[in-house]
Amino acid sequence: MSSLEVQALQDLRKGSLYEIIATISSSIVAIFIVASLFVTPYLFNSTSPYSSSESIGSPSPFSLLASIGSLTGVIVLEIIALVFTILSVLKLRSGFRGLEAIGKDVGGVTGTTLLIIGIILAIVGIGVFIIIIGLILIGLAIRRVGQIYNVSNIRNGGILIAIGSIIPFAGFIGFILTYMGLGKLLDMMGGGGQPTSGPSQGATPTQQLPVYQSGQGYIYNNNGMAVVQLYSTQPAQLLSARIDGTTHETTSFNPNYLQSNITTQVTINFGPLMLTAGQTYKIIITALVGNQTIEIPVYVTAT
Repeated sequence: MSSLEVQALQDLRKGSLYEIIATISSSIVAIFIVASLFVTPYLFNSTSPYSSSESIGSPSPFSLLASIGSLTGVIVLEIIALVFTILSVLKLRSGFRGLEAIGKDVGGVTGTTLLIIGIILAIVGIGVFIIIIGLILIGLAIRRVGQIYNVSNIRNGGILIAIGSIIPFAGFIGFILTYMGLGKLLDMMGGGGQPTSGPSQGATPTQQLPVYQSGQGYIYNNNGMAVVQLYSTQPAQLLSARIDGTTHETTSFNPNYLQSNITTQVTINFGPLMLTAGQTYKIIITALVGNQTIEIPVYVTAT
């Protein structure tokens, strides 16, 4: 995995975190306002045993101070929510642009642009419809990220974010899932896109190869299918694959040809397997790139 790709995913994760903080701040404000609707009348109508008949119903100094304090708290929390919302949009936009720069355009930049415009217009009382469209596009873009890297939390999070344009709480859960999914994805990958827990001794750093793994890979015992994402800087023909440390080999790929400068999901058919579920395995793919035959290490988790 290239440094640009890692940075893009980190930006998406930070953007998700900032949106979680913004939502929590806004929720506290909403709870505060609802509570004030019940408490404020009591404060304004309360009297002491020493109050004169003329002062009954008049606001006491305590009630005035309480109201001012409540208003100040609401304003501060709203400012915090607005600041983190803006930071979230900017980080998400940066992440989508980063993915776009390496050939993984998921369409999120347009969504963030609409969200920025909607926020500005919402300040003057309009723009809600634009915000809804922006959130839907951002949700669909994050869902696409989940599909590219085959991470269910990110994929499901994107769906909930899109739904959250209408049901805010769903969006909140969606950003939490996205944050968790991106964290898991980044944790599983070290330099060059290799899982930090996977064996790397003697392997050529994948960022120096014209073809390298991008995202999380899986291998399924029930049908022997391994699914990996491969990014190629040049056209490449996949020739064979073997599971390191085992006798399992195959020449069955779908597809068996990689186009340049795009990420391709490749399915490798090893036939029925009996691997240890949850363990990470190294697969060596032999590919023809130009006139050179190279070996590409990829890592998959058995399920």
